[in-house]
Amino acid sequence: MKENERIQIGTLGRAHGVRGEIRFFPLNPTSELLEPGFRVFVRRAGQETELMLSKVRHAAKFDILAFDQVEGRDEAEALTNLELFVDPDDFPELEDGEFYYRDLIGVEVGVLETEDGDDFRVIGTVDGFLETGANDVMIVTVPGYPDLLVPMIEDAVAEVDPGARVLLFPLEIWAPEDTEIP
Repeated sequence: MKENERIQIGTLGRAHGVRGEIRFFPLNPTSELLEPGFRVFVRRAGQETELMLSKVRHAAKFDILAFDQVEGRDEAEALTNLELFVDPDDFPELEDGEFYYRDLIGVEVGVLETEDGDDFRVIGTVDGFLETGANDVMIVTVPGYPDLLVPMIEDAVAEVDPGARVLLFPLEIWAPEDTEIP
């Protein structure tokens, strides 16, 4: 990811009520990133506009947002269907051992030769993540083979070093029997 590249977090829906609130459909409904005072961005016709959140409410199928700069229904309607972005520099600081998935995109993935060993072989790179409800799944691009889908659980992922590598336990421990990789 390029430095200071904005990250899309969802899409604004239609206006909600008459006070300038608007529906928001997040890409990650479990995210706790948005709160009053947080800076977000919308893009329209190649122009980016910075907005400051003043209110965040959660509903069953969407969130309801209000912005300092948006007054009334007409101004909220002007934002309908625009994508909402955040600056990664605004993300909260992480505790030791924590990481953002975005920091793993493009890093090499290796498989340990033994469950408790240090020897590993590189098989591919992290291409993305899926949310499945039960646990997130890492997509690993393996040259010449179908993508490897790795559940982000302790039984599958041995070590994560953001920006450097991800090590997996041997496939026979967690992967289906017919899983093939080099």
